[in-house]
Amino acid sequence: MLNNFFNGRDWFGMELGLERVKSVLKKLGSPEKDLRFIHIAGTNGKGSCGAMLEAGLRGAGFKTGFYSSPHLVDFGERFRINSIPAKEADLEVIAGRIAEEKLTYFEFATVLAIL
Repeated sequence: MLNNFFNGRDWFGMELGLERVKSVLKKLGSPEKDLRFIHIAGTNGKGSCGAMLEAGLRGAGFKTGFYSSPHLVDFGERFRINSIPAKEADLEVIAGRIAEEKLTYFEFATVLAIL
């Protein structure tokens, strides 16, 4: 169902910058300000590096959220909390909160992950 939601939207191409994401997050009460992030970038090894880092943080007693891009099979696999994939029904509810925003595919997924 969530895949249908994403595949059925009109996306707004590619746009550099963070202005739209910042604007949407501000409307939503700036939820990102209550979170701490580790951004893993590069060409190879991001998934395994992220998985090891996430496992180490959980082992140290931290609650973790994990957002990866792109997904392999199902859109919902991008989002995990304490290594448990987010439930599709929960993602649909959250996606509904931002459904009317004019965002690119990646911006939408990133705001969804923050929420």
